[in-house]
Amino acid sequence: LTQAYGSTALSKFESVISAFRSLSEKVGELGSILGARLRRSRFGRNVAFGEPPEDLVGTTREVYIELLVEWLDQAEVYWNGSTYISPRTGKEVSQRALAGFITAYTLLWIDTGEERFRERAELLADRLVSQQAEDGSWVEIGYRVPKKSTLTTGLALQALAIAYIELEEKSGWRRSIEMAADYIVSQLTPDGWIRKYPDQDFGVYNPNALCLAGLVLASRITGNETYAQVAASVAHKIVDDQLEDGGWTYGTVYNWTSAGYQTMV
Repeated sequence: LTQAYGSTALSKFESVISAFRSLSEKVGELGSILGARLRRSRFGRNVAFGEPPEDLVGTTREVYIELLVEWLDQAEVYWNGSTYISPRTGKEVSQRALAGFITAYTLLWIDTGEERFRERAELLADRLVSQQAEDGSWVEIGYRVPKKSTLTTGLALQALAIAYIELEEKSGWRRSIEMAADYIVSQLTPDGWIRKYPDQDFGVYNPNALCLAGLVLASRITGNETYAQVAASVAHKIVDDQLEDGGWTYGTVYNWTSAGYQTMV
């Protein structure tokens, strides 16, 4: 966000930093809640998870990496050789989840140099590319009817862009990145927000922020300045709508919020 918005916004970002400091004080409590939720989640249902640390504040990077590797290793029970299967549905996990796995494995490869992480990230990236729609989007599932979503597309764009930069400059990945970025740009509303769904004409902050980050990476990869210009414009709008306490509502037509959505922004 700072890269896209520029140095003139430093005073506004002080309130963002303040908000994150407030959130960080809750990390210990959230860590315990997350641990409990993981044990009830699709990957935790049939897996015995150990208790998370009582207080994750100040935990070292190495410990976080160790916890992530442990979680991913336990998730192997749902790996079928080419993708992850949800025990809840018996079907492949969502495209949003695939994007998360790609990013996790890519960053783990950067951090550890273990080839197994690189291989898994590349395999899943190829699979995610194969599931992209002709218009460049990915769909959001879990609702009554799967539908195109810039939230899912933004996450997929970020995952593929990070993999492209850090792992291998595959031509198929580059084309997929361009298509995703073009789709996101095509979803601008008349007043400059990125629609979450094609039938919406207002802005929801977390998909706008995720798409912003993806567009910045896509601009770096492709040299297309339009992506960077849209990202900068959206960044201005997000910061201009920041609340006095440093957070945001869910979207431009909503008056409710949550710590999770604000953290994504």
